[in-house]
Amino acid sequence: MKRFILFFAVLMSTALAKAQNYTYDSIANLDFGWYFINVKNLMELRDGNIVSNFSLTELDDQGHVLDDYGELLVKLSPSSGIMDSVFIADSFANHYLIGRNPQGEDNLFIKIVRDFGNNQTNLLIRHFDDNLYFDEAKDIIVPLEDTIIQTCERYLFENNENIILWYGLSPGLDMFPITPIMIRARLDGTILDRVELPDTLIGPRSGWWNNLKVFNDSPREYAWPQAEYGAESEYGFFVVDSLFQLKKYVRIEHNFDPNYHADFREWPLFLPLDEFTYLVSSRYYNNDFNHHGDNGVRITKYDKTTDENLGSVMFRTNPLGPNQGFITCASPRDLTKSSDGYIYYLYSSADPQAPTGYYVGVAKLDSDLNIIWHRYCMGPSYVHRPELILCLEDGGIVVGGYENGIITGHITPKPFFLFFQDNGTSTPEVETFIRPYLFYPNPAKDQLHLQYSPDVQPEQVELYDLQGRLVHSQSNGLGCLNLYGLPAGTYMMRVTLKDGKVFADKVVKE
Repeated sequence: MKRFILFFAVLMSTALAKAQNYTYDSIANLDFGWYFINVKNLMELRDGNIVSNFSLTELDDQGHVLDDYGELLVKLSPSSGIMDSVFIADSFANHYLIGRNPQGEDNLFIKIVRDFGNNQTNLLIRHFDDNLYFDEAKDIIVPLEDTIIQTCERYLFENNENIILWYGLSPGLDMFPITPIMIRARLDGTILDRVELPDTLIGPRSGWWNNLKVFNDSPREYAWPQAEYGAESEYGFFVVDSLFQLKKYVRIEHNFDPNYHADFREWPLFLPLDEFTYLVSSRYYNNDFNHHGDNGVRITKYDKTTDENLGSVMFRTNPLGPNQGFITCASPRDLTKSSDGYIYYLYSSADPQAPTGYYVGVAKLDSDLNIIWHRYCMGPSYVHRPELILCLEDGGIVVGGYENGIITGHITPKPFFLFFQDNGTSTPEVETFIRPYLFYPNPAKDQLHLQYSPDVQPEQVELYDLQGRLVHSQSNGLGCLNLYGLPAGTYMMRVTLKDGKVFADKVVKE
């Protein structure tokens, strides 16, 4: 096992030592200076600890990509934060899969490896234990193509026996046509099926940003979504049968609601929900599309047989932005379901405390799209990019992502992890960063609006000046706080819920 190459030794040891000050339940920061970290996967070990893997890319001080360096696996404990890590050098830090070995007591690291020297593409199946030790003697290398794959790939475990791969062959980087390939391989590397799908499926300006999905269990079908970017962005998904024969393409309509218009240009999401329905999430705008109305992110439910729209739930972006008529947008980031059928949703949106940054939105819903709880994770002055949700076996979820900030003129990413119990609560450390309500605008002139999660009931909202004197108290109509007559300045808002919890936030009166 390669435990840090020399180039990263000082950098990584410093970052990990710093992270020991945080618990798993709080935001765990790893400061990589001019290096870009992108969270690719999350896995729960059999002992309840978490493994997350990132791609590591070098940036210049303007944030431009210089080179790929490889992957970083980090192990987190619920009680002690960062426990261990391992760096895997790679000149092409692309997509890969980590997961428990369904046929053993260890874990699997699976990825496509590009051998540029021999113009060859291989599949690597590697085993590692719960201490992140890689047993390279067990490595399985499977030849896939006598050329270099130029497009991203996706993976899926099938019935605890096989790996399903989806990737594309291209005549060159960013060149078309692209031939989609699907492969079924055993965990011992034996190729069972290989199918070339029509290259007409993938066209210019196309992007596929979601994992390969199981669309139906019986009969077994697979699906993958795709977005095509143009003047009128299009989004849809392809369905293939168990032998990878194309069955249909479903295009998702833009006007999912009489008053709203879907925007598929950034990170749309697709999730088969059950044997009858599937979900699609994207940005939305009101239909006048004049950048003066409301917008946000939405989840829409569809019938699998008829593709009929069965209804939507929307999460509105607040506030409208620092300038009149300017809308700050939200972006969907992940959509998943737990083993008991609940839906978890992750998105980023404008931070009401810092119009230049974003907050992380996390919500739990039932299968009818009723919101059970909704949490806003604040981070002033940083662009938070939540990436993934992992549903834990004993209930609750872990959220992984990164925040991008500017420190002394340089881009610096800081990965973070947030843990939520099934009821949306967490430890006091995490409650420093999350709120069961959103407040906007901030700064405010005469009114401050508060939007509460459906699982909480407010009892009182108070304002204190910086000398600790109570200047305003309100116990009715707590969705709107009146600031009339208060001098301009900074105040501390104290929100008390009926369950006794108290939260404090800074509010600026203009």
